[in-house]
Amino acid sequence: MDFKVQGLECGHCVAAIEKAVAKFDPTAVVEVEIESGTVRVSGLITETQARQAIQDAGYQAELIGAAVKAERCCGCCA
Repeated sequence: MDFKVQGLECGHCVAAIEKAVAKFDPTAVVEVEIESGTVRVSGLITETQARQAIQDAGYQAELIGAAVKAERCCGCCA
């Protein structure tokens, strides 16, 4: 799942998010792109847990594509 995250500026930001996600799922893979402000999280962690982890690290996270999916689909396939 991909999140838009405000305030990503350096390697410390990346490490803080990785550490916070690991508390929910130590095996999760976290990919952070500082330039675009995106964070991709994959593993056994849920969307809610991933968002909470990013918030616990001190950042606001918005799921990318959530609004588009809601406009196109009733959610029956999710």
